[in-house]
Amino acid sequence: AMDKPIDSAEVQELIDQHHKGIEFFYKCSYEMYRGLAQMYINDPRYGAYYEKFRPGLAKFVHDAIIYHCDQHKGK
Repeated sequence: AMDKPIDSAEVQELIDQHHKGIEFFYKCSYEMYRGLAQMYINDPRYGAYYEKFRPGLAKFVHDAIIYHCDQHKGK
């Protein structure tokens, strides 16, 4: 879905599924989820996971998560 804007319904549905997948293992507030997104671009180990699928994917997922969290402020 990298060919779509981060605010598209398709991308945001995928991010919502990603968030729910994480919550299968532990409660992940939007604040914590935002911190996880930062790790995708600040920690090479996390970024490498996404980059092996497609160059630029770590930043794309980061940006989409930040947008997602911004849409859920106060929740």
